[in-house]
Amino acid sequence: MDLNESGYVYILSNPSMYGLLKIGYTTRTPQERVRDLNSTGVPCPFVIEYYDFFDDAYVVEGEIHTKLKKHHYGKEFFKCDLVTAIETLQGIDQSADKFYCKKEIEAAIKEKQKKERDKAERIDKYIEDYNEKERIRNLERQKEIELVKKQLQLTMEKQRKVDRVGDIITVVLGIIVLIIFLSQA
Repeated sequence: MDLNESGYVYILSNPSMYGLLKIGYTTRTPQERVRDLNSTGVPCPFVIEYYDFFDDAYVVEGEIHTKLKKHHYGKEFFKCDLVTAIETLQGIDQSADKFYCKKEIEAAIKEKQKKERDKAERIDKYIEDYNEKERIRNLERQKEIELVKKQLQLTMEKQRKVDRVGDIITVVLGIIVLIIFLSQA
């Protein structure tokens, strides 16, 4: 087996194996591979969902199996949705020469990408709104702090005035006591 062997990495489904995808590689065409698989006594024929041509198909097959490890069901079967499998394969090599993909799968991929963009936009909007609310709250806190500072300054000024009046009263009382004391002596 040549590790740099060119061929196809394919994704197949089978109605009798609901929820499972077969992901493998072949040096022949995916259609020939499906013909071979369908002659092994499976209840329903395999359906080619997607394939890409790679110069190093065996290596790419290993990479996609590794990337989908958490979905591994057994041998070349994976329990994951088709969009995830296709996007994973496309992410391995964007320079693939040929591919086949059902129109509904392409639409599903576009829909998923649109949902992800919409979600990112909603998150950005939420962050924007949150930051604006925080900015307004900070301004309100600053105003409250300034108001408290002014009230504290006024209270301190009043206290100084009261202290001065108290000092004056103390001096006046001291003078009165002194006058009374001197007048009795």
